[in-house]
Amino acid sequence: MRASKVLVCRKRAGLSNAGLWEFPGGKCKHDESLEQALVRELEEELQVKTTINHLQGKSLGCSQYASDELTIDLCCYIVSEWQGEFALTDHDKIRWCSVSELRSVALSDADVPFIDRIESYMA
Repeated sequence: MRASKVLVCRKRAGLSNAGLWEFPGGKCKHDESLEQALVRELEEELQVKTTINHLQGKSLGCSQYASDELTIDLCCYIVSEWQGEFALTDHDKIRWCSVSELRSVALSDADVPFIDRIESYMA
């Protein structure tokens, strides 16, 4: 989060959900906490370093998304501090959006439930 804006990233061609926007992050490895996975994924996907702890990473809870192919348990954290410049690996664009703009972005279905939670957090 930066100045009441939320970062969304558009998946590049050739990847699942290509062309859709999502909140950055990814899969948890079997030996990782949710916070450790987010730190690793932000470094892998965006080339930025951050720390997630009780002071820096506010959890907005978890949500489950099911499709014909898979079920995803998604957890959302507010991250407001990072080091480095964004460099894209899995995405072709990034965008800082106001909460109201999130409703008009082609967001992946799994990420949509977090719009209301983000809106409440930022109110």
